[in-house]
Amino acid sequence: MSLGSGVGLRIGRVAVPVVAEDLVVVQKDRGCLPTTLTGHVGERVRFSNEDEATHNVCSESPQATFDLGTRKPGQQGGVTLHERGTIDVQCEIHPKMPLRIDVK
Repeated sequence: MSLGSGVGLRIGRVAVPVVAEDLVVVQKDRGCLPTTLTGHVGERVRFSNEDEATHNVCSESPQATFDLGTRKPGQQGGVTLHERGTIDVQCEIHPKMPLRIDVK
């Protein structure tokens, strides 16, 4: 087995696409775990609300402006990282649960 150039895993003459797993941020106890994250352009970050409270996930950073809206306990949402730089993420409901994503 060998890695193909941009096609994923190559087994003999068959190219099998490799799907990267999401980077995961857990919202729990009115905080984000982890509080800092390093990702790469093209990766996806999944936010999982494992708290007892409703949360929001948003960013107004130049590299990524998004608002995933409110998510009740047990709900998830995600964003794809498109540009290098630093993304400051917050919950508009609970502003003391910041997250910083460094995109390489």
